[in-house]
Amino acid sequence: MEYLGVFGFIAFVLVLTLQGKVSKLERQMREAGIAEEGTALNGNLSASLEKRIGRQVKLDFYDSEADADIVGLKSVTILDVDEKWVLVHCENKKKSFDKLVRISTIKGIAEV
Repeated sequence: MEYLGVFGFIAFVLVLTLQGKVSKLERQMREAGIAEEGTALNGNLSASLEKRIGRQVKLDFYDSEADADIVGLKSVTILDVDEKWVLVHCENKKKSFDKLVRISTIKGIAEV
């Protein structure tokens, strides 16, 4: 019976390792512009972000790549957009700051 616990622990560690590799591969695919359906994803999101420069939006991140500084905020203002990066202005109760966010980590956007 002791062997079952050891094998379970080993299986758990292997699953965590594979999860990290899958997340890294998904990020690389998004950066390359390859979506699950074979469409260009970054181009559409980048164009959508460019249309919203100067507006307040809520950013939705992929689970494993969420930005801790931005996740809890209700809205951020988009200042500038590049091919791979977006510059946002964030304000919370204590401070305001500007932050660069990689476009490939953004799952979706919604205007506030």
